[in-house]
Amino acid sequence: MKKKNKYDCINRANSWASAMEKQARGAYALKIGYCAKETIFSTLDEGVGFGLKENEEVGFIVFPTAISASKQSEEMLINKLKQKMRTISDRIDAESHIKWAIGKYLNSKYKAESGIIYGADSLSIMAVGVSYDVLMEIAEDLCKSFMQEAVLVRCLSSDLILFVNPER
Repeated sequence: MKKKNKYDCINRANSWASAMEKQARGAYALKIGYCAKETIFSTLDEGVGFGLKENEEVGFIVFPTAISASKQSEEMLINKLKQKMRTISDRIDAESHIKWAIGKYLNSKYKAESGIIYGADSLSIMAVGVSYDVLMEIAEDLCKSFMQEAVLVRCLSSDLILFVNPER
C-alpha cells in the first residue's frame, strides 16, 4: 500500500472543484525541466546521461521569485546555494556525492494560495541520483536554511509537483 504524501500535490486533482482551482493558479501549465542553457552552475558531467540506479530520482527544487529579489545579490544567493548543496551532498552521501545543478528551470508561473509566486526568474536546484525521501529531505533543509515558507518540488519519475512546507 502506497503511503499518503504529507505535501500538497499541485498538478493532480481529486475533484472537479480542486481541478478548477489548480487550473486558475497555473498548476497545470507548470513546466519544470532541465535546460543546459538555463544552467548557472552544475556538478553534472557534460554529455553524460544521468545514469540512475534503481530507486534513484531526478528532482527539481524551485524557490519562489521573492528569494531572487531578496536583499542579497543573485550571485551571493547562488554561492550560498552551492555551499549548502555541497554540505547536504557530503552529509547524505559521502561516497558518491549527489550530482546537482542550479539554474532557472521553471518556464511558467504558479501562484500559491498564500500568495507566493514561482516564475521564470525562480532559482531551481536539480538533484540527480537521490531517493524520493532524500529529495524531500534536501527540499526541507533548503527551505529552512533560506527561511522560505515553501518550495516547489518536481519528482521526475512520478511527474508529481509538490508544495513542500517543512512545518507540515
